[in-house]
Amino acid sequence: MNAPTGKRLGQGMWVAFWALLLALLALMFGRWEEARYNPNSELSVREGPGGSALLLQPNHQGHYLFDGHIDETPATFLIDTGASDVVIPKTIADRAGLKGQGRFSARTANGTISVSRTRIERLRLGPLTLHDVRATINPHMTGEVLLGMSALKRLELSHSADGLVLRRPGGSDQKPSPL
Repeated sequence: MNAPTGKRLGQGMWVAFWALLLALLALMFGRWEEARYNPNSELSVREGPGGSALLLQPNHQGHYLFDGHIDETPATFLIDTGASDVVIPKTIADRAGLKGQGRFSARTANGTISVSRTRIERLRLGPLTLHDVRATINPHMTGEVLLGMSALKRLELSHSADGLVLRRPGGSDQKPSPL
C-alpha cells in the first residue's frame, strides 16, 4: 500500500468514526428527549390489597403521559381532567377501527369544531381495564389521546410526592355502566 492510499484510508476511517459517533449521540439524545416527554413509557404498577394501581410520573412540562391501548391498538394517553370524554385523533380511531356515530359541535381551546361520538369497547391503561367508554373522534387533532372524564370518573386518582396514582375504586372491576 502506498502512502497516499493509506492516508485516504485513514481519513475515511476518521470520517466513519465521527459519523458513527454523531449518529450514536443523536440516538442517545432522542431517547433522552423521549424519556423527558413521556417518562411513563415503562409503566410502574403497584400491587396492593385493593388490587393493581398505576403510578405515573409527570413529564418535564408537568403533564401525565403514558402508553395504553384502545381495544388492541396502542396509543399514548394524556390525562386531561378538562375534557368531558376520551378524545381520540381520527388517525388513531381509524387504526382502532372505531366508527363515528353522528356529528356534533364541540367547544375546544382552539374554538368550535365538528366531531363525532364513538364508544371504546375496551380501554387498557396498564393493569386497569375499562369497558364501554364514551369517546369523541376529533379529525383536527394529532398526537396523544386525551384521557378525559368519561374514563377518569371510573377511576380513583390520588396525587402525592411519588406522582399520580390511578386505581379502581375499591379494587372493583370496571364493567359497562349506563351513561
